[in-house]
Amino acid sequence: MYVQETGASGWLEVSVPDVVPRILIKAVEKDGRWVVGNLVVVSDALDSATLKSIPIARIESLLNTRTVGAALTARRSGVAGPDWLPSHEAEFGQLDDALARYLANSKRPDSSPSASGVTSQREPLSRPDGSDPDSFYRQVAETYNDAVRETSAPAKVLAEEAGVPTTTVHRWIFEARRRGFLPPARKGRAG
Repeated sequence: MYVQETGASGWLEVSVPDVVPRILIKAVEKDGRWVVGNLVVVSDALDSATLKSIPIARIESLLNTRTVGAALTARRSGVAGPDWLPSHEAEFGQLDDALARYLANSKRPDSSPSASGVTSQREPLSRPDGSDPDSFYRQVAETYNDAVRETSAPAKVLAEEAGVPTTTVHRWIFEARRRGFLPPARKGRAG
């Protein structure tokens, strides 16, 4: 793992072997140590496994090595950093400006539905009567997608709401996937 470039504003690009996305971090000083303040991950496609592979603790250790820490301190003070650490100050400044504008113009949600215990007012699923199976499995897909936003155990929640066993909801979800109303499941993932 190594730092590729930096700017006086504290932004760095960190290269981590075996981690595919590009990682941009803004190092900030907290209690006498450099820590990750902001994190930007750039990739064609991200999944939870890729995000989990980003070693934040190792990155913070790197930031606090004598060499990188001294370079961050020098850049923050406006002193030119070492030649091995190229500066892209203009680009990182644009990133800072864009992020500041976004945060200033967007309202942060007060709380997530799952954190507050509030669930959406969705219609509970009921056993299909067989008259319109496609409509039923579309409803399963919509209800499942709604539950996924609220919980990490959507099938269990939907089963409780419908008053059916969880295995029944799993069968409904499987059939909704088979009919193309939900994307294919990923091996090893719940839901």
